[in-house]
Amino acid sequence: MVTIVHLITGPETGGAERMLYRLVRRTDRARFRSVVVSITDAGTLGPSLGKAGIEVMSLEMRRGMPDPYSLLRLARILRELNPDILQTWLYHADFFGLMAKRLANVLHLVWKPAVL
Repeated sequence: MVTIVHLITGPETGGAERMLYRLVRRTDRARFRSVVVSITDAGTLGPSLGKAGIEVMSLEMRRGMPDPYSLLRLARILRELNPDILQTWLYHADFFGLMAKRLANVLHLVWKPAVL
């Protein structure tokens, strides 16, 4: 089974967050394990993801307060989950994911820059 960790700034109710919700809900669970990791808290979509059977983890980093320990926690989570793919959503998660990928030796990082 392929494990995909989806790293997002915080699962609130914006467009990217709703797209993540739709994606993990429709992913074939017989072939893929999806885990959503939020840099901040579980947000408004976290409980819905949990009810849908998707693992949700939160680093609980406060907005506007950079915390290097959160990066270390993320690296530890990634080492424990040993994902095949780290998918990042939004700029802060892209940056955090890039650093954590190197700390945790994740092989594949996927991110899509925003189209302006």
